[in-house]
Amino acid sequence: MLGLLLNRACTALKLGPSYSPIIAPGNVTFFTRLGSIGRGDFGEVWKGELRSNQSQVDVAIRQIPDQVTKSSNVLEAVSVLSELADQPNVVTCLGYCQEQGSILYEFISGGTLLTHLQTTGVESQPTYGNLKPKGVRLDEGSLLNLAWQIAKGMQFLGSKKIIHGTLCAHNVLLADGRQCKLSDYGLSSSLFSDKETNKMEFA
Repeated sequence: MLGLLLNRACTALKLGPSYSPIIAPGNVTFFTRLGSIGRGDFGEVWKGELRSNQSQVDVAIRQIPDQVTKSSNVLEAVSVLSELADQPNVVTCLGYCQEQGSILYEFISGGTLLTHLQTTGVESQPTYGNLKPKGVRLDEGSLLNLAWQIAKGMQFLGSKKIIHGTLCAHNVLLADGRQCKLSDYGLSSSLFSDKETNKMEFA
């Protein structure tokens, strides 16, 4: 029930009458750097809060390098990503705050698929010393379901001509009920150059 309410609040933030991919810095509050996904391929990730249109929700805030915020391609890319229809297996992009050098996404509380696999006996030793195995090994059916969800997310991105160049277990996040959500899609190094960018690279 809580997840449903958060999804509705997130939709209200995204689709409200004044929605724009540009987010004012005063509407964003940083909380804490996220643990096992505290650093992605394009910068650190923080948990924060986004306020807009009388709604507020927890968000993931991906900070990007200074030279990236000055690129003429970033706003175009975020506009494309934030206008995608919601898909159950893809993390929703909410917008871009240039002043803070960050792209905002819906917050997924379950951590990464990598951590989940390492703590359910799929791999013998967790990568991180503070992770404790749960003693419950995933069965074949559960693993196939995870793979099927990832394939659905990739099929959706492919149908929108969006390239995911870094698909791996630490870029798949888990929502309630082991719902897989792809993150870090549509962000390529070529996107952040000042040269003319082919739309196929991100949309």
